[in-house]
Amino acid sequence: MRYARGLRGELARLHRGLEALFAQFVRVSTDVWDATETVADLVLLVEAAAKKKRVDVVVDLPDMPLSTSGDRTAFRRVTLGLALEILDRLSPGGSLDVHLAQGADGLPQLELSGSAPLDLEIEQRLAAARSRLAAAGFDLVRIGTWDRPRFVFTPTLPDRKG
Repeated sequence: MRYARGLRGELARLHRGLEALFAQFVRVSTDVWDATETVADLVLLVEAAAKKKRVDVVVDLPDMPLSTSGDRTAFRRVTLGLALEILDRLSPGGSLDVHLAQGADGLPQLELSGSAPLDLEIEQRLAAARSRLAAAGFDLVRIGTWDRPRFVFTPTLPDRKG
């Protein structure tokens, strides 16, 4: 059993390395899109799963569009995956917080948080998600404590303002 865990860890490390290598060769889309609309769509998908688990989704979205550019599909895929990861770890009565705002630099900033603690498995998935997001033109940072982590997504390319 210990051998299998060690092998699984080495395979995950190799996978992250390959993703980072291939991310260098991926052309980043520079299409401009509305982050508010994209995150609102994400919320609709997550709310359906949250309702089944009896978990609240606390949403704070701006009333105005926040333009950004980058690979919208990759952004949507990674943010949905992380939101569902957090949701899976929440107990009934818990909450998933989704906050989108315009940062001090004028770029959209999405924050996902929940009352679910982190573990090694989600940390490994985050490492893989970071390389996919970097290829898509976004940065993912984990802040907060292990008991209540917050995940912040921000655009990384200089032409992000719309």
